Order: sequence, then C-alpha cells, then structure tokens
Amino acid sequence: MPPKNDTTSLTEAIASLQESMAAQLQDIRISQEKLSLKVDHSIVENQTSIQNLQTKLTQLEASSSSLLPLSTLLGRTSNTSNLNTTTQNTQKFPKPPEIFSIKPPKFHLTTFDGTNPHAWLFQAEQYFAYYSIEPQQRLPIASFFMTGEALCWYQWMFNNGLLSDWDSFAREVELRFGPSFYLNPSAGLFKLKQIGTVTEYQREFEILANRVTGLSDGHLLNCFISGLLPDLQHEIIPLSPPSLTHALALAKVFEAKLNAQKKHTSSTSYAVLWWVF
Repeated sequence: MPPKNDTTSLTEAIASLQESMAAQLQDIRISQEKLSLKVDHSIVENQTSIQNLQTKLTQLEASSSSLLPLSTLLGRTSNTSNLNTTTQNTQKFPKPPEIFSIKPPKFHLTTFDGTNPHAWLFQAEQYFAYYSIEPQQRLPIASFFMTGEALCWYQWMFNNGLLSDWDSFAREVELRFGPSFYLNPSAGLFKLKQIGTVTEYQREFEILANRVTGLSDGHLLNCFISGLLPDLQHEIIPLSPPSLTHALALAKVFEAKLNAQKKHTSSTSYAVLWWVF
C-alpha cells in the first residue's frame, strides 16, 4: 500500500480537531444552560421570600395600627397624674422582686481583741448602718466579732446581766479598753507631744482627734504643730502651712532632712577623731 500523502494527514487532523472543539462547545452550552436554570430558580426563591416578608410586614402594620399611639398614652398618663398631684408626690415605685434585686457585696466586721476600741466601734457603726441592722440585734452580732480579752470581758458582762443596749455597750468598751485619759480626750490632744517619729506622732494625734468634736481646722492645725519636736516647729512655723495635711507633709520632709544632717555630722566627727588619734 502506498503511504498517505501530507495533505490527507493534515485534513484528518483538522477534522479531528474540529470534532473535539465541537464537543467541548456542546459541553459548555449544556453547563451554561444548567447554570442559567439554577440562577432562574434562585431568583424565583428570592422573590417568593421577599413576598412572604412583605406579607408579614403588612400583617404587623395592620396589628400595630390597632394600638394607641405613644403620644396618646403619654397624654393620658399626664392627665391622670394631674388629677391628684399630692397623691403622686407621696407614692413611691414598688420594689422589684427579690429574684431581680442586686445583692450587695458581703463585708465582715473586723475582729476586736481589745486594741484600738474607737476604730472598731466606728467600723461597727458603719457595718450596722450598711446592713440596716436594728439596735436590738447589734449586741448579739457584735459578740461574733470579738476574741481574746475582749470576748472574755463580753462574756462576763453578759453572764452578770450588764448588757442593755448598743450605746451603753459602746461606752463600756471605751471605758474598759480605751486610754486612761478617755474622760477628757481634748486634754490628751492638747498635751500630746512628739516622742518618736512623725509617723508615730501622727497616729497618736489622729486617734485622739477622732474622739474630739467641735474643733476647727485651724485649732487642729495649731495643736498638731505645737506638739512636734522643737526643731521641726522652727522649720514649719515660718512657712505657715494652710492645712493639717500640708503641715504633716512638711514635718516628714524636714524630719528626713534633720536626720540626714545628724548622720552627716556624726560621720564627720568620727572621721576627725580618727584622724587626730
């Protein structure tokens, strides 16, 4: 058999390529038709959903139209309140149910062992006021926050029928555990003198000042300065501090300054003595 010529082979290749391209185009047309059908179906579904939403909105508008406008309700409320102004002023909003009430944080009273009675009594008063504890319930509750010597004393008072009410108990606590100058705290405040550091003097001054009422800020300021060490008074008085807080800050600053000078003087004297000998 003679070999095919080049023209025949080329013709067959072109024909095969055309058939392949025609098949691919047919597949593409089929895919496009399927995609078009899906798009049309989605459009129909979306239109149906939109129609359903519009129907529901129409129903809601129809049902809401039967309700009174807010302005009408407010007007009726205003008219009703104007009928009896006195009654409205005396009424209060009802308390919410207990299940919806916000529980306050829990606090515990500091245990009292006999030291610093005035601070403990002050904290006890705040505790009772915060929890709205009735006066007749305060004594039994206080016994749960006492220990050591204070608890033994409370037990003795209880067993001997010497506990009557909270106010009397508070006075007995001050007499039993307070300082010896309890009967005249003002005299103790005026006679107070700095012996140790400014911080120690401040603590004693505050304890006494909390028990004295009626003194002006100026009197407290003068009393505080007059009780300081003479060296500190000489530094502070010329500056005329306007408040007790300012005077306290100056006292601590000059205390540090004087202590530094004393250390420097003592170290210099020691160096001189060492050089001489």
